[in-house]
Amino acid sequence: MRLRFRISLALTLAAASSAGRDAGAQQEIKADTTWTAQGSPHLVSEDTTVRQGVVLTIEPGATVQLAEGRRLIIAGALRARGTASRPIRFTAAPAGPGAVKARWGSLVFTSSSVGAAFDGAGVYASGSILEHCTLERASRAIQLSGAAPFIHRCTFRDNRFESTTDPRGGAALMITGGSAPRVTSCTFESNAAPSAEGGAIYTSASAPVLQDNTFTNNSSTYGGALAATGLYAPVVGNTFIGNSAQFEGGAASFTSSAPAFLNNRVERNYAAADGGGVHVCVDCSPHANPLFLDNTITGNSNLLHVGAAGVGAAYVRVFRYNNLHGNRRKSGVQSDFGWFHPLSEGYPAWVAEPDLARNWWGTTDAAAIARAIFDGDDDSRYGKVRFTPQLQGPVRTPQTRVTITTLKIRYKEPGEPMPVYLTIYNPGAARQVHLVLALQYGARPPVVVRSKPQLPGAVSGSEGVRLALPANSVHFTRLMAPTYNAAGGLGHGTWHATLLDAKTSARIGDTCSARFELGAGGTP
Repeated sequence: MRLRFRISLALTLAAASSAGRDAGAQQEIKADTTWTAQGSPHLVSEDTTVRQGVVLTIEPGATVQLAEGRRLIIAGALRARGTASRPIRFTAAPAGPGAVKARWGSLVFTSSSVGAAFDGAGVYASGSILEHCTLERASRAIQLSGAAPFIHRCTFRDNRFESTTDPRGGAALMITGGSAPRVTSCTFESNAAPSAEGGAIYTSASAPVLQDNTFTNNSSTYGGALAATGLYAPVVGNTFIGNSAQFEGGAASFTSSAPAFLNNRVERNYAAADGGGVHVCVDCSPHANPLFLDNTITGNSNLLHVGAAGVGAAYVRVFRYNNLHGNRRKSGVQSDFGWFHPLSEGYPAWVAEPDLARNWWGTTDAAAIARAIFDGDDDSRYGKVRFTPQLQGPVRTPQTRVTITTLKIRYKEPGEPMPVYLTIYNPGAARQVHLVLALQYGARPPVVVRSKPQLPGAVSGSEGVRLALPANSVHFTRLMAPTYNAAGGLGHGTWHATLLDAKTSARIGDTCSARFELGAGGTP
């Protein structure tokens, strides 16, 4: 079901090429420096490195022009804080008369760059930041490797990654090497990776928090706007409109990932094969199994009859309170959800036959809903989904949510790491909550987990962990990382996460549960 390919040699060559360019940077900024608006444009004619321990400040209204293929490498800190009326502009240097318009390289943040820090209310306090910046006509506007800047209210447009040997795209943002940026309230428009994955953003083995961004008219082979591998950090409050993929995932594609995909608007995107809206990888390992809550996924399309126009998946953790309807193949057939879970893999029913209850399908007619779902009723090789009881009307308001998930659905090898990931999303006004975590093995009673998660302002108490959730905030952490000890007889385990109102002790939303299989136990 997955049509993309990987080129290991290309990745090796690309890494070697990048290392060579880093080593050959011909200019260095060795002391704290300010690029002023009055002194614009500031020309970067050679690869230039901001040395470790050094701060480059760029004033509002300044313009930075980079020559063809040139990079500004941040080993120290970059503070580029424009304003709405005086943005900072990163663009290509003018080409000579009659020359083809060239593209500059990247802003590269290395692992030694100073990450952004935030106060208890989630407000930026210090470190590397790009705010109210416009980045245009680059081949990859920003590359992160082990870096964590704050990227806020920036516009990425007309960036284009042209390589035919490197399958990693990310014409606006390439996020790798364990990077953990916050990317919020940005606009990504008309970025492209014609022969690679992720037209706007490509992320691998990293933890970017992607919140309240808008993606329009981005394109690639796989994941028209966003392609993610090994992503467990949240994707929340974003808008994806009019993006396209040559194969799968018109708006977004997830490989070996389990992000909390919450309160996103996914409309009028297109993929030739599966997942005109969102594609969840069918054959990757570990299996991708995201959590979908409070999303609106409508009006997306695909070309081929073998895929889904809305969401195509083989594994999901949670799929509830979504508006999912009006997605159609080019033939006109409604195709909202495709379930391609191969029964040959022998997973238990809770994996093979997912619960898709409490979604709004644009109708209450069960027969019409069934016709818009592709599953084992259409092809006996695949599992079947359960979609009743369905909602009686659309979801209009996103809720405060907690999600919890594990790296894998099943663990068989002694010593395997078993990391657990937690997301809390509060789209409304500030509030105080208690977080209650519990772990259950087999049919044993759940045991409350008393350890305090690494979240801002977390305070342990008798009712759980007390947290202050700022307005429109996102918390994400790797909760813990035990290893599988192959203890016999347990069969499976389940994590539970519940939010309670700190004043009334009333439960907020649903408890989120994440089950995982242990050992063989009749299950592969």
